[in-house]
Amino acid sequence: MDIAEITKMIEAVKQIIEKNDYIDLPLFQNSSQLRLKGNNYNFILDLNRKGHRRPKCTFLLREKRNKEQPLVRVDIIGRPHQNPVGDFKWSNKVIPCPHLHRADFPKYGTYVAVPLLEKNENFQLSQNDLNNLCECLKKTLKFLNVDNINSYTRGAS
Repeated sequence: MDIAEITKMIEAVKQIIEKNDYIDLPLFQNSSQLRLKGNNYNFILDLNRKGHRRPKCTFLLREKRNKEQPLVRVDIIGRPHQNPVGDFKWSNKVIPCPHLHRADFPKYGTYVAVPLLEKNENFQLSQNDLNNLCECLKKTLKFLNVDNINSYTRGAS
């Protein structure tokens, strides 16, 4: 896929197409998926809390036909990311969680982490949000242009 197609997928308006109206955020050491649908694409949003040694929380958007190529990854809880050297704002910096990776980041794709505790890409989390993973999920869905968020209740079992 080329960058224009990836951007088109990321920016596509999407809807959650789950049968029940409750999104269950997985407990630590578990994962689940949400099915999303756009006009021209079907998506999977992985909700991953499987940490090997430490707590982890990652939301990963993939297009159903190209599952092997993540479009957006939002790392809420996890390890910091070392950005490559390049001609962008966060070049050669270590970016702590929360941060996001976009497959359409010019020249570097998902190798670049963008911090989320400062205003970027119309998506920002506060320190307070990090205490509420359901709020982080809601803001992630909003960033991903999911337009029926309010039709679903979010919670952790």
